[in-house]
Amino acid sequence: MCDASNVTGIVDRLEARGLVRREPDPSDRRVKNVVATDEGRETIRRVRAEMQATHTALDALGEEERTALYGLLELLRDGLRPGA
Repeated sequence: MCDASNVTGIVDRLEARGLVRREPDPSDRRVKNVVATDEGRETIRRVRAEMQATHTALDALGEEERTALYGLLELLRDGLRPGA
């Protein structure tokens, strides 16, 4: 759901951090494939593990606790918005 220039910027930043590399497509020289590096794959693995741990921790909360937490997070998010 991004336009091409936005995707290019995202890939540029990921490439600068060593998380992906661009490779020419063997069947169409106009196309570049974006491939995760070893560091990129490790980052994906780590983020997924952290997300799973977070979901597991949130599942331990009761309904009232989750409601309170989400309300507090909304307040924090509102305070982090520019101009807030």
